[in-house]
Parts: sequence; structure tokens; C-alpha cells
Amino acid sequence: MAAEDALRDEDGDNPVVRRIPVFFNRARAADQTLCVLQYPLRPADRPYDIQHVDAVRYKPKSGKLEIELPRNKGEAANERNVDPEAAPNLRADRRALVSTETPVREGYCVAAMHEGTLHLTPVDAAFQMRP
Repeated sequence: MAAEDALRDEDGDNPVVRRIPVFFNRARAADQTLCVLQYPLRPADRPYDIQHVDAVRYKPKSGKLEIELPRNKGEAANERNVDPEAAPNLRADRRALVSTETPVREGYCVAAMHEGTLHLTPVDAAFQMRP
């Protein structure tokens, strides 16, 4: 059965409410790579504050990615484990998340809605960031 027939044969409880044009974006500059960053050990209700990144390091030969984030000042574990009288270079006021590049199978894409259209772009690699 074709996709069009499947849409027509739907039951009344689950109607199609909108058709969305889809664009598949293959073209990127030769020096660009699209990666997905995953945080498997972090609960979804407590995401990292990735808007305030201190540093990012990438080693292309080994495929290693490291992201350095400031620790939240009010974080309970941080307050318990930091000696306020310790020298600044000994304080645990930052956390590093590290991963090595994991190739993804063909067919994985990132999707973005833009002005009523869906744009799909193939993903080149994934990084599972861990402390």
C-alpha cells in the first residue's frame, strides 16, 4: 500500500491535520560535519547549561571531544565537595564532559521546522558526552 493510500484510509479518530513539505539537505561544505551530542547519564529534567560553555576541545585524529562547563553554584554536591579555602586551581568549579566520536548508521538525520517546511540533514557522527 502506498503512503498516499495509507493517509486516505485512516480512521476518523486520527485525521491528518496538515501536510508538510519536506526538504532533504545533503550539501554542506567539505570542512563541515554535523554531529549530535547526547548526554546519556544526565536526567532529562536536569539538562546541562550548554549556553555557558567555558571551553571546547576536539582532536580530529582520535575523534575525541571535550566540553568544559562551569558547575552550578547552588548544586548540593558541588557545595559539599569544594573547600572554599582551597587554592583556586584546586577547586572543583568546572566539569568536563568527554566522548569519542561514534559513527552513526546511514539514515540518521536532524530535523528542523522552518516557515512551515521540514528540513532533514544527515548526521555524520554522534558523541555521548560523559563526566
